[in-house]
Amino acid sequence: MSDINKEKIISIEKSFSTYRKLRSSGTILIGEGTLSKVCRKNNQKRRIIMFNDKLVVAAFHAGIKKKLKIPLIIPLCEVYVNDEPAFPNAFQIKSSQKSFSLIAQSQEDKRLWMKNLKEYATYARGRHNHSEKSEAAAVWLPDKQSDTCMRCITYHFGALKRKHHCRKCGMLVCGPCSTHTWVIEAISDNPVRICDFCYFVFLQESDRSNALSVNRSKQPTEEFYSEEEGEDINDEVGGDDEKMMFYNEA
Repeated sequence: MSDINKEKIISIEKSFSTYRKLRSSGTILIGEGTLSKVCRKNNQKRRIIMFNDKLVVAAFHAGIKKKLKIPLIIPLCEVYVNDEPAFPNAFQIKSSQKSFSLIAQSQEDKRLWMKNLKEYATYARGRHNHSEKSEAAAVWLPDKQSDTCMRCITYHFGALKRKHHCRKCGMLVCGPCSTHTWVIEAISDNPVRICDFCYFVFLQESDRSNALSVNRSKQPTEEFYSEEEGEDINDEVGGDDEKMMFYNEA
């Protein structure tokens, strides 16, 4: 690791509201930039920091200018990248830990992010002999994507008719179309809400006697949605923070 690269990593470690050590033997900073994360209601800015061994995703701190909240850290060997045709300049990050969509500033920025992520993730998998792709968490479709249930097509969402997300496929579904839960190891050790279609697919793939599903008897708690909410802190981001920089492009 060069002294310049080491200094940049130290500066990033100090940018979190609570200090977070990111350095380890052989860690190299590849690039960083600010992108928009597609959330349920309003897209929110995220600082994306890419190393040769990990991907760091952090929200901006609302109360402390240019400080970052405690980040999500995903081993790069678990990262897979797909195009996201539903949004201009968007692409998907998929991993067993978390999956989501990001929107870049331009087509060129999108191309560079996808190129570097794919290439360095492939290198990381080679170093770790990580050849088998683990089950990825579903990318949730935004609430505004549909006003009707994407399974039955007849249920119209409203103030008293909530939208739910299937944790398996990510679709927007109504309560009557998501009456079961299932343990999805890539997401949680506890049963999570899934649509009835995915539930029956699981049943076909698993011995009924060992099924870990339970009937859905109550509405989901707000913990399912809390991380997508929060204050709009886009005003804290601007200028050089918006720029995408790659230091060691593949």
